[in-house]
Parts: sequence; C-alpha cells; structure tokens
Amino acid sequence: MPISVTIPTLGKPRTVKDAIISVLSQDWPLTAKKIFVKVKNMNLDISYQAVHKTIQELLESEILIKQGKEYELNLEWLNKIENFGSNVSTKYETGQRQPMETLIERGIINLNFETFKHLSEFSLPIFVAECPNPENKIGICNFSHIYPMLGYSEKVYKDMKTLCLKYKFYSLCKYDTALDRWFADFFRKVGKKVKLGVNYGGEYDVIVVGDYVMQIFFTKEFKRDLDKLYKNTTNVGEVDLNELLSHVLEKRTDINVVIFKSPKVADQIRDDTLEYFKNCD
Repeated sequence: MPISVTIPTLGKPRTVKDAIISVLSQDWPLTAKKIFVKVKNMNLDISYQAVHKTIQELLESEILIKQGKEYELNLEWLNKIENFGSNVSTKYETGQRQPMETLIERGIINLNFETFKHLSEFSLPIFVAECPNPENKIGICNFSHIYPMLGYSEKVYKDMKTLCLKYKFYSLCKYDTALDRWFADFFRKVGKKVKLGVNYGGEYDVIVVGDYVMQIFFTKEFKRDLDKLYKNTTNVGEVDLNELLSHVLEKRTDINVVIFKSPKVADQIRDDTLEYFKNCD
C-alpha cells in the first residue's frame, strides 16, 4: 500500500495549493467560486481556471473531498498530517530517527517537495545515507542536469561531501553544458564517476542505493526553466548565484518523488548505467 504525504507550507501561502488548503482550513464547505474569491483576497495573481484545476488535483490526491458542488478538506488527510507531525515531533524530542528501510518496507513512498533545495537536502543526507546497502552495491545517480552544489548550509554541504567520499557512485547526465561540467567536477573530486551528454532514456531523474530506487519527477515548466538556465550559461565565471538560487534551488514548484524497494529494478538500472563506463576505469 503506498504511503503518500503532502505537507502544506507554513505561514503565508505561496502557491495556489497552499492557499486553497488555508482557505478551507478556516471556512468550509465552499464552492469553487467562493474558494477563488478568498484566494484572490490573499493577493495571489491567479485565474479562476487555475484555481479550479488545482482543486481537481487536490481531489485526485484525496486532500479534498466534494459534497455536491462544495469542497472541504479530507478528514483522513488531516489525520494523516496530524499523525505524521506527531511522529516527527516525537522523534526529534527523543533523538530517534526511523530508518528509511522501515518506511519503505510498508510499501511505495510518495513524497512532494516544493523546492529543488529541499529535494537535494533529502536525497543525499537521508535517502542515500539511510537506505541499507549491506552488499555495498554501486550507487547510481542519473540526471538531466548535474545538481548544483551551491546555496546549502555548511553542515549539509559537509554531509553531502562525506557521503560522496564514502559510497562508490556512477552518474549519467543527459546534457553536457558548462554548468553540468562545473558541477560534475565537484563530484569527480570526491570519487564519483560522471559521464555527460548521455541520453539514458529516462524522463525522470533516478537514484539507486542497494535495492532501493528513488524516481524524481519535475514539472514541464521547471524542466524548461532549468534547461534554459543551464544552456544559456556558457561561462561559469559569470554565473549569477542569485539567479541560480531563485530560478533553481529556491524556486517554488511541485517535485514528485517515488521510492520503492526492488532488487530486480535496481540491478537493471545499475547494469544499464555501468555499460556506459566500460573501458573507462
């Protein structure tokens, strides 16, 4: 059974999804038109069509339920958020972290991240670090673009560097831009094998650790903006770090992640990737 958790943003809503959840947490049930009016009053520049589309997405995600022509938050989702928050709070207070293995054994995990930075801070320090790999199998990271190693706290950066040094990883990158080469150099210096300009066929990014697979899905808009930034940067010496942060790391988006355990799938991805590195070592 899949485990799916979507966490609403705290504070002032920054996305339509957060605004709708915020509105229905204070007044319910409401029609789509009433929701739209209240969302507009939050100073969000949004159309009725966009609000209606987001409502449908929230229905499909079972965050909302529909009663006649009116909508309200799904009580089961609210209970899930409450339980999730309670469990995390307890773990922080006691210093106990639930192993990734225990979570995945319960089924496929579906996660949503609002920024690229949050995704990066999860993928290496948590997914790579906590997924069991008793046979010390080679790790795989196949991306459209090499992830930027900028804008993180000193601790997160140090943890990422330590993990790269600790585990043997091979990585394919679909593009071969100046930025891809620049970021690839960091990983090569810590022992990671990287091959650029390889169209490995995936429409999503993927990380493999042991028997565990993490698939990363970006929106078309985010991929378009990412491609534009990487392709338009021809001189890394002229990189605008503020633009990189605002257009990549901290840009609000919707990143969907699927994590599951499958020795067969993990080994297939690993074997297919290593084929590109034959006679390269």
